[in-house]
Amino acid sequence: MHSDVVSVSSDMLNQAALLFIHLLFMWKASADVVPTVHRNVTVSRGEPVTLNCSINMTNITQISWRKDTLIFVYLASDKLKLSNLTSDRLQIDIDSSSLSTLKLLAAQPDDAGRYICQVIARAGVRRTEWSLHVSEEAPDVAPVGSLLYLLTGVPVLLLCVMALTVCCCR
Repeated sequence: MHSDVVSVSSDMLNQAALLFIHLLFMWKASADVVPTVHRNVTVSRGEPVTLNCSINMTNITQISWRKDTLIFVYLASDKLKLSNLTSDRLQIDIDSSSLSTLKLLAAQPDDAGRYICQVIARAGVRRTEWSLHVSEEAPDVAPVGSLLYLLTGVPVLLLCVMALTVCCCR
C-alpha cells in the first residue's frame, strides 16, 4: 500500500517537474510578447459570465487560465489538459482554431478578481486580463407592474380625450 502511494506521488512530481521545465523552456523560447489586453467586466450576482481569449496565433504550444493560482493548462503538443477546477459553475473550453473561453455559470462575489488567459506560441506570448466585479444586487429588471400601468393608462387617456372632444363639439 505504501509503495503505491509513493509511486503515485512520484508520478505526480514527475508530471509537475515536466510541466515546470516545459513552461520554463517556452518562456525562454518566446520571441515576442504582445502587450497585455486589459478588460473590465461587471455583473450582478447569479448572472453568467463568459471571458473570451483570442488564440489566433500559429504554432500554439500552450494555453493557460489563472485566477490567483493556475487553474487550467492545455499543452497543444501533447493535447494534454491539466486542471484544478473545483467548481461545477466554472467551465473552460478550447476551440483550437480561434478561441478559448472561461464560463462562470452563475457569478458569486468570491468569483470577483483578476482572470488571466495566456497563449504561448513559437512566435510569442499573448495575454488577456479581465478584472471581474460581481455586485450583490440582482440584475435590474423592469417591473411587470409598470408595464401593466402603462397598458391600462393609455386606453383611459384616450377615452378621456374622446369624451372631452365630444363634450366640446356639442
